[in-house]
This record gives sequence, C-alpha cells and structure tokens, in this order.
Amino acid sequence: ESLGSPRELLEVMLGRAGATLQSEADLAVAIKRDGPDTKALLAELASRGSAVHDDKSQRWLHVDALESGLEEVLAAIGRWFDANPLRELIEVRELRNELGHDAALLAFLLDEGQTRGSVEVLPGGKLRLPGRELQVDPETRALVERLEARLEEAVFQPPSAPELASELGTTPKALAPVLSMLVDGGRIVPLGGELYLAAAHAEA
Repeated sequence: ESLGSPRELLEVMLGRAGATLQSEADLAVAIKRDGPDTKALLAELASRGSAVHDDKSQRWLHVDALESGLEEVLAAIGRWFDANPLRELIEVRELRNELGHDAALLAFLLDEGQTRGSVEVLPGGKLRLPGRELQVDPETRALVERLEARLEEAVFQPPSAPELASELGTTPKALAPVLSMLVDGGRIVPLGGELYLAAAHAEA
C-alpha cells in the first residue's frame, strides 16, 4: 500500500489531531473522500487498533491520543489526591479545569478509564480511585469523632463551620478538609452557608 493511500492519510490526520475528537464529516473533508468511504476507512482503522470511536459524541480519536490522554488524566487525579490526602472524591469539573479538555473528550477518557478499572465514575460528576484508602492520623481521627458527636448532638440546629472550628479548638482552614472528607464519605450532608447535618438527621 502506498504512502498516499486514503487509509494511511486518514490515520495521519487523526494522529495530527491529537487530543481532539474528530467527526466523520470533518475527516471526510480532510482526506477528500465521501462519507461512506470515510466511514469504511475508519472502521478499518478501528479493526487494526489504530482508531477508537466515542459512541456518545459520535467522534473519533487516534489510539495514541487515547492512551496519552488517559495517562494524563490519571496523573492529574493522582496529583490532586496527593495534594488533598483526606479526600475520597474529586469532582470532574476540577479535573477539567486543570487539564482544559473538551467536556466530550474528558468524558470519553474517563469512560475508558472506568472500563479498564483505573477510575470509578460516580453520579453527580464525581470520581474515585479504586483501591485508594485514606490514611487518617490519630489527631485527625480524634477531631472527626468530636465533630461527628457535635453534629449528632445539634440535630437540626448545627453550628456553622467557623463556630465548629472554634468549639473544637481548631481553625476553619484545618477543619475544611475534614468536613470535605466526611461529605465524601456520606457521613455528613452540606446544607450551604457553611452548615452541615449529620447524615442520620438529614435522612430523617
């Protein structure tokens, strides 16, 4: 097969697109072929493992871009958890803000990551790393116990986060990641305005 074959040209075009999903129509224009021909060529590339199709956006990506994109996503998630060791969940929007990816591309990469068991995509636009366990030191564990006891006691009139921090002998900045950890774990429920309910009261 010559270097200028339509299939090879199509693969080159997909490769040059990098981490940008491509529609069949745009690719047909790029290689100067009609729609059915382009569709058949893409199917051939897919069968050879050179191209992947995103069923949601109905667009295509070169397999190298898929692999490098997924690696980049997992690395960004890992960095975020390293910087936020008490968190169990990361929001997709935070990941998108850091990476700057198109929403469809990021969704495609996360779906692939979930298929491979590298990441768990949860309802509400949240992500979890399978097998990741929180390492909570004794001081934080004691703070958690006192915080939960205070919210259980407060029932439907909880103190605000700054008031909680004062009562528990800590600072709002130090308390914030603990509150987020408990929200992630479903143990407390945010009400807005820096107010939180114990999960048992929120479900009552």
